[in-house]
Amino acid sequence: MATAVVAVSCVVAVPRATASPSSLSEFTPCAETPQAWCATLTVPQRWDAPDATRSLHLTVVKWKATATGAAHKGVLLVDEGGPNGGSADSLRSGWYEHFTAPVRAAFDIVAVNQRESAVHCEPPQVSNTLPLAPDPATFDDSVKENARYAESCRPETLWTIDSLDRARDLDALRRGLGVDRVSYYGVSYGTVAGQALAELHPTTVRSVVLDSPQYPRLGTADYLVSAAAGIEDIAHGFAGWCQAHRATPPGQGSCRTLVRAIGAGGRITARRVLTHLRNLRSWAEAGTLYGINGEPVSPDDLTDLFSTMHLSKDDPQFLEGRADELAQWRPRRREATAPRAVDGLVQDTQTLLRCNDFFDRTITTYEQWQDLWQRSQDVAPLVRTSSAHWTWMRACLGTDLGRWRPEPFPSEVPLLVTAMRYDSPTPHGWARQLATDAGAPLVTYNGFGHGAYDAKLAHTAGRECVARPVEEFLVDGVVPADTRCQGATAVPGA
Repeated sequence: MATAVVAVSCVVAVPRATASPSSLSEFTPCAETPQAWCATLTVPQRWDAPDATRSLHLTVVKWKATATGAAHKGVLLVDEGGPNGGSADSLRSGWYEHFTAPVRAAFDIVAVNQRESAVHCEPPQVSNTLPLAPDPATFDDSVKENARYAESCRPETLWTIDSLDRARDLDALRRGLGVDRVSYYGVSYGTVAGQALAELHPTTVRSVVLDSPQYPRLGTADYLVSAAAGIEDIAHGFAGWCQAHRATPPGQGSCRTLVRAIGAGGRITARRVLTHLRNLRSWAEAGTLYGINGEPVSPDDLTDLFSTMHLSKDDPQFLEGRADELAQWRPRRREATAPRAVDGLVQDTQTLLRCNDFFDRTITTYEQWQDLWQRSQDVAPLVRTSSAHWTWMRACLGTDLGRWRPEPFPSEVPLLVTAMRYDSPTPHGWARQLATDAGAPLVTYNGFGHGAYDAKLAHTAGRECVARPVEEFLVDGVVPADTRCQGATAVPGA
């Protein structure tokens, strides 16, 4: 926990005590991590009505640059995404070590907790408990329940929360730090705040690195269809990885067990792996697919398996574990089984933010939702959709959320895009589209994971291949050419 200055939870709402829209307290050493410095940023709940709403107190954490003089390049604001509300907490507790030494030397690295962690909603959130496929029998009730859930969120002044609010908080932090310009690094959902910051305050941003980016310029339909295509691409990438590692010794990133289950011997190809995966889906849809523990395997389980491939973090043994799991899924005669219980109290307090950033309110009927499901299956015949993105947007149906449609990334702000080649939360196609639209370079890490710039990635060659252009871009303003780096889980030819 931080010192008494910030001895509060991530975000608290208190009555406004000052007419100033924002303020930053003095920094003091953080209690549990005295090498870091902690402070509190005070901002209004509503930036469009700062005098009519209460204040939020957001925890701020700073690690001072290890270099001095001309080698000190200023402030690097960082946002780890989520959305989970805790960038400052993460920076204090370990995220700092994920930045490479040249970046830690050149910059004061500063993060602020996100305002959405102040949101509290009343469970259950029924949309999180439903099967992925649309069902006309549950659609109307679930839409009504979505509206109830959104309206249950408190405080009401945060119903309009979006990444523009995040960007205004970041700029308030810049002003509190007393600097004219900042550099910015955002990963995952933190890239949305980075795009908003560049849109609102382009003259205050020295340079921006967006790592594994979201792409909020997409409408809801294109967002979901492209997310589904990204998961299908991951399944194809896994098949290519399996072919390349069919003879790799177990424990070193091997696909041997799945190859044996397929029965193709040394003649295994990516095409045969995909054929087997399609068979697994057919058996799952028929209710005849079971795991080694006797539990039935549903089509959603297959979708979930590929929708969480980013957890690999470029670890070959993770992919071997997924291959072993798939090898254990076998068809047999259908048995009567009780439905698996789903925790109805699971809630997603980030619904307001996601819906305001990505939901365009064009989908209002079951027929439209079913049509979108079909469009997703057309581009993703194996996996059908992306579990996370589909569930997130389904929670928006029936609400009046959905407010921000960003402008193109401003050309006057230097931008570098980095991405994992096989990344389920942020498909590589989004990074490619953002880089193309902005005329920015793209550094791709050929592997499975989420977040390409990371000093903790184990594969030295791949890690340093991404780190060098990021360091040179942030520290010295050197704009790299498009680059493709090979990771430990690289797929040949990807």
